[in-house]
Amino acid sequence: MKLKVSEKLCSIVALSIAVILAGCTSYTGTVKPEGMTEVQQPRLDFPETKSIPLNVGLYLGEDLRKYVYESQKTTMTLQMNVGESVALVSRQLAAKMFKEVTLVDSLPPYTDGYRPDVEAVVEPEILYFDGDATGTVSGHIEAVVKMRITTYDLAGKILWQDEAVGKSRSGQVNLIGTFLTGTEEAGKTAYQAAFNAATRVINNFNDKPPREMYSLMETEKIPTLTNQRNISNFDMFKEFYEKGQFQFKRKNFHQALRSFKQAESIDPGDLSTKFYMGTCLFYLAQKGKAAEKFHQVVKQGPNTQEAKDSAKWLDLLKKPLKIGTVVLDIGRGDKDPAMIPDENPVNTTIRKSSMYELVNLAELKSPVDVSQTKSLDQFLERSAKKDAVIILYITVTDRTSRIPIQHKGSGEIADEFSMRLAANVFSTRKKQKRTEIVITEGTSTLFYKRNQEEDAIKEQLLKRGTEKLILRLLENDIF
Repeated sequence: MKLKVSEKLCSIVALSIAVILAGCTSYTGTVKPEGMTEVQQPRLDFPETKSIPLNVGLYLGEDLRKYVYESQKTTMTLQMNVGESVALVSRQLAAKMFKEVTLVDSLPPYTDGYRPDVEAVVEPEILYFDGDATGTVSGHIEAVVKMRITTYDLAGKILWQDEAVGKSRSGQVNLIGTFLTGTEEAGKTAYQAAFNAATRVINNFNDKPPREMYSLMETEKIPTLTNQRNISNFDMFKEFYEKGQFQFKRKNFHQALRSFKQAESIDPGDLSTKFYMGTCLFYLAQKGKAAEKFHQVVKQGPNTQEAKDSAKWLDLLKKPLKIGTVVLDIGRGDKDPAMIPDENPVNTTIRKSSMYELVNLAELKSPVDVSQTKSLDQFLERSAKKDAVIILYITVTDRTSRIPIQHKGSGEIADEFSMRLAANVFSTRKKQKRTEIVITEGTSTLFYKRNQEEDAIKEQLLKRGTEKLILRLLENDIF
């Protein structure tokens, strides 16, 4: 005897089995920058934008690239490769805003051997993400992302920064089928949310173009001339050279160096160009390369004024300014600052630059409070006897906080780390303050960090902040 089972009953049984299986399955959605097919690739366009004719670097940090959002929903796991989505959108965003985009390995300042051929660097960050699958058998996939886009010049100064929130909701999808087959729907939703956030960034960019970024365009007018006929090499050289001088006078040494390099490529024998390149390299704390350029000038034109001036710079490079440091740590705002021992990231970075000679003042009793005039004067006198010409009183303050988020949800919020260096620069001979320099470094991460990892982040921020401090000292002619 054969039992007849209705088609409706079969569907119910099949669906029940699917639900049971789904409870043991991870729901994974991905967007791969190079792996998506043409059909899978969303056909989205940013608003019309007047791009800035600059060559920029795009820095995609490891934390961003590897970020995967996971959320437990009953017995199922919603997983979204958000980092890949944001990385893809960031490439498209940068390509829309600038003439040319190149991936770079690190953030500026670039004071050592690594120096990408770019004029600014763009860094995207994920400040918040929340994803959800609503419904049981069928429903929607939702995503909310908050992004930050920062543009730096090559000295590490922030030229422009913006934050925006993007939301996305998929159409009606078969959630059970999605869990079982692992389609790209979750990834597409994450991508759409990131794209919507980036679109807001573009609109803000169009509404209020950043003046600081447009100032870099002073070195970018000449490439259009190379496409025109009857432009002599002399005219091209003159344009690059004059733009280099213009930026040099504004103390935009990275931009000036780039223009002088372009001028040198047209006329390799021009001594004035080589001299300016050497001077720019000095102000960029690239001592070895600066000496190399000055030696070229002396060798190629020994009786010229450029050679005489180069010889003076070479003497200066041989006798770096002797400085002493007092590094105070006030942690997260403690009232009583603590003296940091001589072996610290600040002094290590200064020594590595070789732009200054550090004098060990550990045996001298330095006052913690620089407002104590008598004690400070006595300390400056003792420091002068040890040949220190400049004393840097550097107060270090670090802070860790959660990114403020208005969206209410159960998503993941980034931790923000900041490091502030406030340096009072004193002359030991005149017993007076020459200048004050304040540097603030920051970064964010969505990954949980153990104490050891937090310490590594803070040390890296302190190192980068000190590199910027060195550039600012040189910019103020303290050498």
